[in-house]
Amino acid sequence: MNSVQSKDGTTIAFDRVATGPALAAIASKSRACWQKAMKDLADVLPNRQHLTLPGQTHTVKASVLAPVPAEFFARSAGTSTIALAHQTS
Repeated sequence: MNSVQSKDGTTIAFDRVATGPALAAIASKSRACWQKAMKDLADVLPNRQHLTLPGQTHTVKASVLAPVPAEFFARSAGTSTIALAHQTS
């Protein structure tokens, strides 16, 4: 088991590191802290793409979201990881 230390001192344990293509997507109207979290996540993943969905809130329209993973998986030949932020009230 590996671990990293967050900025607030919390230890976060993990058992593996993603090395394949990764997509970190966030809605542009999500809270600033969630946007920063997804950017920070994208910054530490190798072979990653960070995507902001313009004009979207936490409830992303299906017509906007549906093509995103489809296009990403098509480009990465099924060797991908997706991280989606989930904002709570």
